[in-house]
Amino acid sequence: MHAHRTLKDFERIDLAKLIVSSEVNPLESKSVFVPQTYEVLLALRDKEWTVRELFGRHDLMMVFGDSATGKSFFIIDLIVRGARGMNIANDPRFRCQPFRSLYCTEEGLTGLKSRVRAAFDHLGEEGSHNFRWIASVPNLFGGSTDKSVDDFIREVKASGFRPGLIIFDTLADAIAGAEENDNGQATLMMAEARRIATELDCAVCFLHHTGKADKETQRGASAFRAKMDVSICVTGQANPRTMSCDKLKEGERWSSYTFDIIKSEDELSAILVWHSSRLTTKRDQTTELWQSSILQTLRDNASMSERAMSVKEIFNATSYPACEKTARRWLATEANNPKSVIRKEKLQTMSRTGRPNKFADHYWIDES
Repeated sequence: MHAHRTLKDFERIDLAKLIVSSEVNPLESKSVFVPQTYEVLLALRDKEWTVRELFGRHDLMMVFGDSATGKSFFIIDLIVRGARGMNIANDPRFRCQPFRSLYCTEEGLTGLKSRVRAAFDHLGEEGSHNFRWIASVPNLFGGSTDKSVDDFIREVKASGFRPGLIIFDTLADAIAGAEENDNGQATLMMAEARRIATELDCAVCFLHHTGKADKETQRGASAFRAKMDVSICVTGQANPRTMSCDKLKEGERWSSYTFDIIKSEDELSAILVWHSSRLTTKRDQTTELWQSSILQTLRDNASMSERAMSVKEIFNATSYPACEKTARRWLATEANNPKSVIRKEKLQTMSRTGRPNKFADHYWIDES
């Protein structure tokens, strides 16, 4: 047994030798101010749009408007169309592949339930697996120990659900305890929002209200808008309502779109119905329907390479018919697009007599 050391024993210890002999290595500092070359700049990834010309990966987005303008209906319509890979606002310029959304709110869960259900009933429930919700909002100001940004990031990662878009309803709930008109605090809180977007590899959207006097300007500090990549204003408390682009950092600002809020078929809630835009034709709408139908056919029948389908099999199983030649051309184009979920491989077909036939293109869907 070791004898007990006295105070004098500790005084004789050579601290310098103890530090040198220690196995603990000093922490390496992370360099953030290293000048980079022109070649490094060119090697940076291009903008990755989640919804073309609307928002992309790691973006911060704000949808704001006065009460009863329909901004939450717009967000729910965006979620459901995104879940199904449909054009937003029925406009082909806002095209997207299916993406996942996470809706975070601390109030109005009954209203959220009825509105989301009505939207999926209206547009189709096939993409409902791409939607999740949380009955809480993280505190970007850091004033709540049980709603920290670190906890939010850790628990969303642990869930295994990988959203392409996170919605915080509302901004006021996300900054509880902060001074809404303080630009310094707003800047720091938006840095936390950007950290969520970066670490969870998605876009972050805030629902926010307008000021009391100006119904087309966000309430609070100007730094909130300054830090946004996308800002969308929703106006009108009666039909028709208007959605317009207040800010688009990367891309060309688009003109306004109009929509109505009407009662759902069961009359228990309401749904958003877009007015036809000048860029949307009947042909565009038909194209969207058969493309969406093909995607759903592949999801139902060919979710792995072993069950890949030929064009003829896809065409025969599709609920909304299209020209087979046109569908074949579209499938080939999608399979060559690295951002598409459609995959292609050559498989041997069988003739009607059961003999091996030529190799032909077969398609399946990969949403992993």
